[in-house]
Amino acid sequence: MHWQVAPRSTLHAAAYRVDLLNLPLTDPLDRTASISAGHRRVKGVEASLDAASQAWSLNVNASASRARHLTKTDDSFGDEFAGVPRLSGGLQLGHDLGLSAGVPLRLWAAAMVVGTRFADAQNTARVAGYTRIDLGGEYALAPGLRASAGVRNLGNHRYVEAVTALDDVYQGPLRQLWVSLSLTL
Repeated sequence: MHWQVAPRSTLHAAAYRVDLLNLPLTDPLDRTASISAGHRRVKGVEASLDAASQAWSLNVNASASRARHLTKTDDSFGDEFAGVPRLSGGLQLGHDLGLSAGVPLRLWAAAMVVGTRFADAQNTARVAGYTRIDLGGEYALAPGLRASAGVRNLGNHRYVEAVTALDDVYQGPLRQLWVSLSLTL
């Protein structure tokens, strides 16, 4: 679905149901073998809002999903998928100083929220959710030439970015500074 909310705003929404039958899956008891995943179902809703004025822009998105095993091919499976949060979302707010202060600079702040999720196929351990804040800016050096810089994970928080099993945990990066230069021809 797609709705026009205001002259420079757009709202998107979607509801979905996906059924997965007998896909190969790594065996949780023997990581070198594959087994059938049985019958799995993922249901969810997603929404996003993009809004803009002359100098400001806002993007908000949210997702709620439920990923379940309907027919288990292994007694070691829990009801839910490992590593899949039920809730997640994000927000980005940008301001173009070129329009208000006459400087060819755009600044932005972003937040990403990921809910708790199971750390293993057996659903015996949970991974905490997290919130990550990022900041950045973009400066127009010349027509088509832009310099950008920012910081990811402003609070320097430790968090688990991805998990597929208790021994397959990927730590999210601590604070990162980045710089880039882009040329559009």
